[in-house]
Amino acid sequence: LIVLTALCFAISSVRKTCQLIFDCCFPKKSWKAEMDTIYNNHDKDRNNALPKENGDLKKSSGAKDPSPEQENVSVMTVPEYHVKQKLFTLLTLSDGYRTQPKSIEAARKKTFHFWDTQPVPKFEENVLSSEAVEPNKKIEDVRKEPYSLPEGFEWCNVDVDNEEQMEETYMLLQENYVEDEDNMFRFGYSLEFLKWALKPPGWQSDWHIGVRAKRSKKLIGFISAIPAMIRIYNRLICMVEINFLCVHKKLRSKRVAPVLIREVTRRVNLHGIFQAVYTAGVVLPRPVSTCRYWHRSLNPKKLIDVRFSQLGKNMTVQRTMKLYRLPKEVRTPGFRRITEADMEAAFLLLEEYLKKFDLAPVYSLEQFKYWFTPRPDVVDTYVVENDGVVTDFASFYTLPSSVMHHPVYKSIHAAYAFYNVATKTSLVDLMHDILVVAKNANYDVFNALDLMDNKVFLEKLKFGKGDGHLHYYLYNWRCPVIPPDKISYSGKGTYFSAILRTLYALSLIISIISGCAVLHCDSSKLSDIVTEIDGEVLAYVDLDRDLFFDLVVKVEPNILQFYLAKKNGSGFLLADSFTIKLFWNRNIVNVAVGNFDGDMYPDLLVTTKDIVSTNSSKVHVCFGSERHFFCDSQTYDIEDEPQLVDCDCDQKSDFLALLSNGSIACFISGRSGRQFVEQRFMVELISPVRRPFSVAFVDMTGDLIPELVLMTDTVKNGSLVGFEVWTINETSRSWVHLDGDIEPLQEPRKQLLLLSSSTKIGQPLFEDFNADGLIDMMVPVLTETDSTMMVWSDGRWSAWTLNTTDSDGVIWRLVVDLNQSSTFSLQAGDYLHSGYPALLAVLENANRQRAAFLMTNYPSQRQFRIDKRLPFYRNPSLTNAAFYDLSEDGFLDVMLLRNVSGRRSSLFILSERTLQSIFLKIQICWPLPFDSYLMSWPGSSVQLQLTTWRGTVNKYAGALMYSTAYKSLLLPYKVISTGWHRWNDNRLKVGIAAWSKATFEKHDLMPITRTYVNPYPADKPKHWKLTQIIIWSRMRIITGSILLLGTVVVLCIIIFFMEIRQWRMKMLGEEDSLIPRISIYYR
Repeated sequence: LIVLTALCFAISSVRKTCQLIFDCCFPKKSWKAEMDTIYNNHDKDRNNALPKENGDLKKSSGAKDPSPEQENVSVMTVPEYHVKQKLFTLLTLSDGYRTQPKSIEAARKKTFHFWDTQPVPKFEENVLSSEAVEPNKKIEDVRKEPYSLPEGFEWCNVDVDNEEQMEETYMLLQENYVEDEDNMFRFGYSLEFLKWALKPPGWQSDWHIGVRAKRSKKLIGFISAIPAMIRIYNRLICMVEINFLCVHKKLRSKRVAPVLIREVTRRVNLHGIFQAVYTAGVVLPRPVSTCRYWHRSLNPKKLIDVRFSQLGKNMTVQRTMKLYRLPKEVRTPGFRRITEADMEAAFLLLEEYLKKFDLAPVYSLEQFKYWFTPRPDVVDTYVVENDGVVTDFASFYTLPSSVMHHPVYKSIHAAYAFYNVATKTSLVDLMHDILVVAKNANYDVFNALDLMDNKVFLEKLKFGKGDGHLHYYLYNWRCPVIPPDKISYSGKGTYFSAILRTLYALSLIISIISGCAVLHCDSSKLSDIVTEIDGEVLAYVDLDRDLFFDLVVKVEPNILQFYLAKKNGSGFLLADSFTIKLFWNRNIVNVAVGNFDGDMYPDLLVTTKDIVSTNSSKVHVCFGSERHFFCDSQTYDIEDEPQLVDCDCDQKSDFLALLSNGSIACFISGRSGRQFVEQRFMVELISPVRRPFSVAFVDMTGDLIPELVLMTDTVKNGSLVGFEVWTINETSRSWVHLDGDIEPLQEPRKQLLLLSSSTKIGQPLFEDFNADGLIDMMVPVLTETDSTMMVWSDGRWSAWTLNTTDSDGVIWRLVVDLNQSSTFSLQAGDYLHSGYPALLAVLENANRQRAAFLMTNYPSQRQFRIDKRLPFYRNPSLTNAAFYDLSEDGFLDVMLLRNVSGRRSSLFILSERTLQSIFLKIQICWPLPFDSYLMSWPGSSVQLQLTTWRGTVNKYAGALMYSTAYKSLLLPYKVISTGWHRWNDNRLKVGIAAWSKATFEKHDLMPITRTYVNPYPADKPKHWKLTQIIIWSRMRIITGSILLLGTVVVLCIIIFFMEIRQWRMKMLGEEDSLIPRISIYYR
């Protein structure tokens, strides 16, 4: 029994320790939390959505905010996203709250008549910079007269020093302000609290605006503004906070709220301030971030009686009271209430702490003293003093809620976490002591938002998730979205996080010394990060088998440089690794990555041309090993560039090439893998192959078996193009021509596509552009006057238009600086995670200016339209654009290729990681256990079928490495986005190589999923198994096993002695004081 008990404790502790380490290293939301965020409040009855475990609380402190659209007034604001919660629960309620959108998806479908006229970011904007929406006006241009009110009402200023007027304001808020959806609770602001909130240093009397009835002089509306200095990223901006927007319930049909907002804006503008911050519990255009309320029961019996929370499963009132019991005394030495002498030290702590956030207030010492000086039943602040030095401080403010329709209890005494800074004391211990103080002061509940470093203590101190969300907004300012979990698990008060920071600093120093290009990919600033490396990126390859795809870069005509992509602390870096100098008298044209010898290490297929004569090409094969590449002296003469295809289905890479006589041959890797046998590939081509050689290995019929699609010349001068489709015969393993070729390109639009010698035909793209579950082929066609995308889908051609007019009315065109024998490549990828692949291309205007644009896919209109947001990059030296995913998380980044006076470079722009969508990231994996290389296996295809919760069947398809590799830089994996749909059932099928198939049915897909396909067993390629894997090297496994074993032993010893100590304490009758200390081991 003792052995079994110790084993159970060891397994549980190891699991929790691994989860803790993983959460600290990769601070992301779990898939379940992500799903909760995506489908928050989506078509569900809120009464049936109460928490079910551990007495989780039902009501958030403020459940909702009104919108001026419905006159559901009482919008309050907080001064910043990451840092401040001051706005005293700022979620508002309203009679029309149920009609307000609770999610981004619902908000996109709604028309906001008022907010669409205001300078706020729109939902469709891709915000890449931090700047004003509208330029600041001159004060003399600001309207001098107040806005007109409805008949029977008039403006007034509320004098906060006048007791009678403040009493009126108090009663207006008391009877009409924030109330929960079930009409059970309402905020109960005290007069002292209102004065504290409305009279900070610098307050203006004319910013406290009221609306009265002319005849009765009764106050029926109120709004206020207070000054605030806010730092957004690196910009310091003088703003105001808009607080206490409230209109009498009976007058909300008079459209008073929008007029109140316009009037306070006008008065603030007269003081030279043109930006503001505010919050809402509903989604308006457009949140800069969203937080969630958490609640910690201090008086669970009362909260259950008033139906603020409910009993958890298998819980009684007595068990719940015992679960949330707190000791009578604090446990941190030196913990005490702040005094005047501590103010400056605490101010310096907060000032330093706020520097690490991207949206934060900037206080003066005078303001700090005002906001944090303890006031009875308003705000309280505590510090920790060690040897005469203030090392930590914590604070909370008081906001009771009135309980309506209850015979016994009339109010809930609630405390709200304010600012908490821990430098020496653990943040968990610090907040534990604050909970003890609040409990001793007879508070019933303690509330907090999941911003700042609050996630460190929320679950550990038994906070439960509320059903309220708080959305943060900026008025007349746009900036990249700031995710709330950016700062999770990064508190300075833990030794583990300090070790992580030290290791990251050391790795950063080493990276700089070694000449690495360091990308600090902080998730809130991804759109601002731009880095550049010398050379032209030619291929992606996972050289060091760490699941991050590295870059093969041509830095000189005959020199390849390898840049390793590595995770580095909270960011990523491109490390300049090693070089290969090849073929002194030849220029490198392109590189393809394959596995020719079957040894699980990547090999390179390098295409070169002679420096003098550029007519023919040679192929050189560099075989990879664990530490280096061996470049074979044997070369193969071909025309143009080779294409990777497994011609003989032996699960080793071969390459297809065009020979000088116009025929196609397949160079098949021999048994040893270090030599190639040339085989005549096709007995007879119907038409001559188009130059440059273009062939795709892709499933066009939806049977999960890829076909070869060749682009041919149907007319001698090459002005028209045709296509041939070939497939492999499984019995004879020979290639046969399929009946029913794709029609020649000119058929559907003869009057437009009578192609002349100036017409350019681009490389085909193979994607499911219309999300019908089949791969479509898209061919870009460029004439002197028109740009058209011809799409082969459902057995016919259709023309998709390119709308290349930007927001300034400038018309852009595809780049046309290549001669007739050349081609051009576009990129397709689901950058927006909408389920419809968009196009990425370098465009040129009439002034020869170039820019990289994303062109959004509108399949119902058969159109690609320039994204009206700013282009990724504008520079006359741009030559190409491609997708790349540095952090390997499925969110596409942009890589731009430049040519400045013959010097090529690659520029990287990282995307925002703020999209909330469901997607699969799928890649063919070719591993042996614990010694593997992730193959980019050409020809693989994916089919995904989802049945949504409404019964709609959605189909998606994707092609992995379809191998048209003419400088197209195709990603080695496929991301299939399904948008924001929730489903009940789904099927995923993957087809690999020429005839092997894998089918996998899955019912519980995670929001961010890496799914790899493994041959199983390895010697039977017809049988495949779809798994999710993490690959480790042997050394990592040995080291990890030793560390894991040591961890188990240490934890067993610790738990054993803790159990002994608990038993002794129980015998001494001190069990209650121990419960909070050991509860983490039982959760």
